[in-house]
Amino acid sequence: MFLFHRPIWFALEKMMRSLFLVENVHLITASLVFLGIPLIIGVSYVLLTLYDRYGITAWYRPKTLISQ
Repeated sequence: MFLFHRPIWFALEKMMRSLFLVENVHLITASLVFLGIPLIIGVSYVLLTLYDRYGITAWYRPKTLISQ
């Protein structure tokens, strides 16, 4: 989760400033806290679940290690 917080917060802040034209620091901070933190948790959960499901099994095959 630590790896994904900076890109997501940066993208959300840029989106708030350029797309929605929000310059209020308090509103940006509140939106980063209430939208950014759940988004960071969701993105990291999905990526780690995909890694557990497809990444580990592609590189580490316990059945072939046991048979050798």
